[in-house]
Amino acid sequence: MVRIATLVFFASSATAHALCIYGGNLYAKTTIEQEFRDASIVIKGTVLSEKEIVLTAAGEKDSEPGVVYRIRVDHVFKGMPANVIENFSEHNSGGFYLDIGGQYLLFLNPMADSDQAKGVASSALRVNYNCGQSQRWNGLKPGADDLLSRLSTSAHSPQP
Repeated sequence: MVRIATLVFFASSATAHALCIYGGNLYAKTTIEQEFRDASIVIKGTVLSEKEIVLTAAGEKDSEPGVVYRIRVDHVFKGMPANVIENFSEHNSGGFYLDIGGQYLLFLNPMADSDQAKGVASSALRVNYNCGQSQRWNGLKPGADDLLSRLSTSAHSPQP
């Protein structure tokens, strides 16, 4: 009985944590500066809607559920996104889930050409690191917004 309870505990706790790999490191801790440098687009945005989708690879029966979020860009720290963008996330341990109406700091990158989701959401972006610095805006640590403004200013300054 104890053995079964232990197995159930470990099985349930293993699925509760996202699979997080950054720069080849499992469960890496990142900084705002690091993700700012690595992301193509950094925004403060509000989630307008979500659309559930199903991805099926060519010639395969298995499918993977996902979601495309429509996000209004409230402030741009880096990059040149449209006023409304799309963000894609799988429904799995590597997903980064958003709430409609929620305002987020998002570090984003375009999908790779080989990304299976590109066929369904061709212009959607992906969060740079699902266990990183992308988060609800109201959850930012004090001073993070000032740091983002400084990084944004230096990103837009001419380089020597």
